[in-house]
Amino acid sequence: MAFWVTRIVRLMLISSLLCFMPYAVAEPELTSVRLQLKWLHQFQFAGFYAARHQGYYREAGLDVVILENEPERDPTQVVLSGDAEFGVATSGLAIHRAEGKPVVVLGVIFQHSPYVVLARTGQDLRSVHDLAGKRLLLEGGAEELISYLRMEQVPLESIEIVPHEGNVTALLEGRVDAMTAYTTTEPFHLQRAGFPYQLLNPRSSGIDYYGDTLFTTESLLKQNEQLVRAFRDATFKGWRYALDNTEEIIDLIIKEYDPQASRDALRYEAREIHRLMVGSLVPPGHMYEGRWRHIVSSFAEAGLMSPEFSLDGFLYLPEADVQTPANLTTIYTILSASIIVSVLASIIMLYFHRLNYRMRLEIKERTLLEQRLRELARTDWLTGVMNRRHFMEVADQEVSRSRRYAKPLSVLMMDLDHFKNINDRYGHAAGDEVLVAFVRECQRLLREEDSLARMGGEEFAILLPETGLERALIVAEKLRKAIEFNPVERTGEPSISLTISIGCCELSEENHDIEMMLSKADQALYRAKKMGRNQVAS
Repeated sequence: MAFWVTRIVRLMLISSLLCFMPYAVAEPELTSVRLQLKWLHQFQFAGFYAARHQGYYREAGLDVVILENEPERDPTQVVLSGDAEFGVATSGLAIHRAEGKPVVVLGVIFQHSPYVVLARTGQDLRSVHDLAGKRLLLEGGAEELISYLRMEQVPLESIEIVPHEGNVTALLEGRVDAMTAYTTTEPFHLQRAGFPYQLLNPRSSGIDYYGDTLFTTESLLKQNEQLVRAFRDATFKGWRYALDNTEEIIDLIIKEYDPQASRDALRYEAREIHRLMVGSLVPPGHMYEGRWRHIVSSFAEAGLMSPEFSLDGFLYLPEADVQTPANLTTIYTILSASIIVSVLASIIMLYFHRLNYRMRLEIKERTLLEQRLRELARTDWLTGVMNRRHFMEVADQEVSRSRRYAKPLSVLMMDLDHFKNINDRYGHAAGDEVLVAFVRECQRLLREEDSLARMGGEEFAILLPETGLERALIVAEKLRKAIEFNPVERTGEPSISLTISIGCCELSEENHDIEMMLSKADQALYRAKKMGRNQVAS
């Protein structure tokens, strides 16, 4: 028996060597493909550079040409016209698909969009609603921000639109009041120039789009799914490397791609991209069908596409590869000995047992990840409290409950006094610390059933169930005193004192819904500020 087993094993080894000899001699021919970026060479595309220079594309049999973009050129049109096989775009791809353009999303790079409106500061420009009558530098392909403005009921026709120049000069020179921008780049230049600014972020209103998105065409996917899959997998492998080796990739970009950004600017961009990718939680490329449905719903609500749009064929979500055992018929014929068959059967059973375990573990991890992403879409990214959209949903339910059971309900609108001065004097990082400390102090004093939300910038709201106006004023005064007499302590830095102004409103026949209540509370807040700030008014 031992003699025959030894001979069979030798024959199998020789056959295997003969099969693989051609591959050892001839290097496979590479397939050339083109990738169209959505902007100039910078850290925004670090994963593609890493995949190319680490040899991941070559290992996948691909020779990838990375094409830098030009202002006002749409990567979607470049790919659809056949001038590139792959491209990088935004969540606005859903709108193109709804228009009948055969684009297919291969994966998401940024879990949160960096698209925001950067605006100057000033009493006449405190929120997104104040953009009416102002001058806005608007770039092409900004469907996310157009949706944001429409959902906040800021009509585009009320804004003076100025063509985007690709830099912050117009804002610095005062030729415009605001501009569309990426949080990864433009804020760096404004900070270097010492220019006070504010971020108007769709996420503050509960609108959380995906950011940079990898895509191709439906025809290429049908013709050569193997090539598309190879490019996709190599790309996201490159992104994992770029996230783990930031400085190395920055050196590569400076050496090989002649970026217009400085090393400091690339480092700033890299830090912000780490945050947008949620790199410690989410693997590059991950996307969730339910999140895409929410994005489509936002675009539809803004009138940019039909609410009947189907995701079928739009998202490429390949199942995890399950490698099946090789055909064992020949081996069974040769190895008739029962003991060898038993060993092979045991190995196969162990393989599938381990595979089943890995699949169950992956499903559990994905479920937890999706729960985490849904939670992120409902909360303010900085302070962890409700964002505006979630607050409005909770408030609508509470108004209905209060009316049904004839219970009182009040709302407080709060604004941090002279918050701009804190940012200007101590910096935006210190301003963020102040906002977090303010929220923590409020949570310490509020009841579990009260709802605290960040409505935007330094403006917050509190919903007080089963609380009449008289009691709400007591709560407001308690909060005001606590903030005034508890400066924000910072390790190794001077403490920061601040005060707040508060407006109160109670549910009534006149103020019969949350919109009316917030409007009246906001008017009371304005009166509190007129009285000299650090006041409570109703």
